[in-house]
Amino acid sequence: DEGKYACKATNASGEAISVADLRIYSNQQQQQQQQQQQQHDMMMSSGCEPRLTEPLNASYIIREGQPVKLSCRFDANPKGDILWLKDGIPIDFEALGISRDFKIVREVDYTALLITETFPEDTGSYTVLIRNPFGEVRSFTQLTVEEFFCRTP
Repeated sequence: DEGKYACKATNASGEAISVADLRIYSNQQQQQQQQQQQQHDMMMSSGCEPRLTEPLNASYIIREGQPVKLSCRFDANPKGDILWLKDGIPIDFEALGISRDFKIVREVDYTALLITETFPEDTGSYTVLIRNPFGEVRSFTQLTVEEFFCRTP
């Protein structure tokens, strides 16, 4: 009885076809199939640790005064927290007094650190940490801001 079944309906407006696969399992196969489905459903409903789908670029070299965007994409269920670090220390915008130059973008599967005007002191190692109750993932990059010298005649 296992196989592909089709049902075709025709009337003055046209026709429609519906196709279905019929599979017959023994009781043991059916139980295994149900257990696998339940495990899958539990994993999906309970969430999973974050993972990177597009990590940060390995490095950026920018001329002083230019903007830069450090960005990555990720999957996480639930979404969780996003933390940016410079040289291993969380970026504290208020304490550093750099809130006008640094901005963080947070979306469902994307984050970016925007530096609207770079200075040599922005040079360093940057890390994004994405964490939820199931785990965490990090991505690293090195930013080098080259000083801009103006020659005078």
